Amino acid sequence: MTLAPRTAGEPESGMTKKALAILREGREATLATLRSDGWPQATVINYVNDDEHVYFDCRVTSQKAHNIAADDRISMALVVPYSQFGPIFGLSLAGHAKLVAAPADLSHVLALWKERYPYMRERLTNDLSEFAFYSVAPIVVTLPDYAAGLGHRT
Repeated sequence: MTLAPRTAGEPESGMTKKALAILREGREATLATLRSDGWPQATVINYVNDDEHVYFDCRVTSQKAHNIAADDRISMALVVPYSQFGPIFGLSLAGHAKLVAAPADLSHVLALWKERYPYMRERLTNDLSEFAFYSVAPIVVTLPDYAAGLGHRT
């Protein structure tokens, strides 16, 4: 689905309640960026979100950071952890990765990380000069609907 105008009962961001619930429950995602040779590169990341934005980090010297500097288009895919095959909840999103640079914005992102991943608190209070934090406001969000059978989406 492409984000559309908000309907009654939906969050301000335009993302559906179901998409936001999936983002809150997930912990890891696969992030795809575009390499300079045109090939996609997919890596597993941790992420946080505050409803309308998804945030992730990487080392400033990483291939991922170089890819984003050259072309900020990204795609992410994730599923909520499950223990048996059946209704599997996940989503795919696409947008532009923007570097989080303003101190107030970075403080907000770090607070989200520390709340969601308490075991990362020590790393997030040390020198962060080696890390870049990115914000993505999803432009396209697709929800695979495995309950309706493989290949279905909403």
